[in-house]
Amino acid sequence: MRTLKGLGIAVTAALILFVWARADYKWAPKTITVKIAQSWVLAATVDNFVSPIRPWTFFKAPITGLWFVQPKRCVRLARDVYVIPHLRVRYDYNEVEEETSLEAYDTHSHRSAYVPEDRPLSSVMPSTLDWHTYEPRTPGWQLQDFVEASVAPNC
Repeated sequence: MRTLKGLGIAVTAALILFVWARADYKWAPKTITVKIAQSWVLAATVDNFVSPIRPWTFFKAPITGLWFVQPKRCVRLARDVYVIPHLRVRYDYNEVEEETSLEAYDTHSHRSAYVPEDRPLSSVMPSTLDWHTYEPRTPGWQLQDFVEASVAPNC
């Protein structure tokens, strides 16, 4: 009888851990499907965050960040400078947060900048933006690469 009780506790604990771990890996595919249906295009991901209270993340880190763009709403601001709606979805192992913004991408100098949404695009001058570059393989670098390869040529 003791063995069955111990086995029942072990199976229950394993089931709880399985459901908990599965949620960490299932949120991203569900989110991607929903955002694609809303005309967003996946441009970058990040999966390098390991949680010490979630031991399964040491073996395979789940995706914790998604970055999307809306190529159909791309606007050419100047020669080689494009403004594109941008959506960042972040998962911190407890909740999902979303943030939208406008980003300018300079495809000639491989840099990007935040564009204030409270100003009309016609009043935005590329020279006044706070431009930055990213290290290779970071989400910002992935976004820049995606925009240069897939969005800017069709804008």
